[in-house]
Amino acid sequence: LECLRHAREQFPDLQVLVISGRGEIRDAVAAMKQGASEYVTKPFDPEELLVHVAQAVRTAQLAREHRALRSA
Repeated sequence: LECLRHAREQFPDLQVLVISGRGEIRDAVAAMKQGASEYVTKPFDPEELLVHVAQAVRTAQLAREHRALRSA
């Protein structure tokens, strides 16, 4: 979570998917509060992970487009 916090401070638009072996609800909530896009627990379905990655990529693209439109 500390790494996530630092990464989000440096790159606010960064999309972060946290993959953890711990399925604790409080860990997932803490990660989301720190700015994680998604919290995935092991073992995970690779297809499900690809869906999360695709969503994160699309969110990042939309954020860039939004920023460009606002500056135009």
